[in-house]
Amino acid sequence: MPEADVTSELSRSPISKSRLEALSDGLFAIVLTLLVFQLMVPSILDAKNADDLHTALIMLWPKFVSFFISFIIISVFWVVHHSYYHALAGINEVQLWLNLLFLFFVSLLPFSSELIGEHHDVRVAAIIYGMNLVFTTLALRLNWWYASSRKLVRANIDLAAIRQIQKWGTINILSSLFVVATAFFNPLVAFYLYVLNAFVYLGLQLYNQPLRRL
Repeated sequence: MPEADVTSELSRSPISKSRLEALSDGLFAIVLTLLVFQLMVPSILDAKNADDLHTALIMLWPKFVSFFISFIIISVFWVVHHSYYHALAGINEVQLWLNLLFLFFVSLLPFSSELIGEHHDVRVAAIIYGMNLVFTTLALRLNWWYASSRKLVRANIDLAAIRQIQKWGTINILSSLFVVATAFFNPLVAFYLYVLNAFVYLGLQLYNQPLRRL
């Protein structure tokens, strides 16, 4: 589509980018809040004395780990989502639905996080968690692919910064698929690899800092 046609289309569009961003930010806030509820289990609430509480807290370590890594990963998704939509001049209805697809997979992360926290040594839990990360990343990549193919991107955007973000997504998809494959053979090793994965997510984001260049 010619750029002039896109500009005209966006000027006529009743869809506000700010409303999409507000919905997305609100959902991210809810998802991050829901993560902590996996730590409130009956064994803690029903502890009768200090020994019971200590035992319950020790037994919670896999859930603490899953909460920690999921908080990091969801936070990185939020930063990258912000980067993408900061780069857009406007949106259309298709972009709106693609964003909702991304938010759908984001909203599943508290479920998959609690699942792997409760069953950190079970194959299916590790696989579901990893595939949740893969599909979330793919949905976000699809958002950008559509926006760039329809020329909805701001004219003065630094495409090199966007390519850095895309490289981040590719590495994270491949690393998550590797951990999923590992889960078929040893789900406990996969659980620890997800911890490493979270630091890879965070490290790539902090190292690239694409928002500074957009």
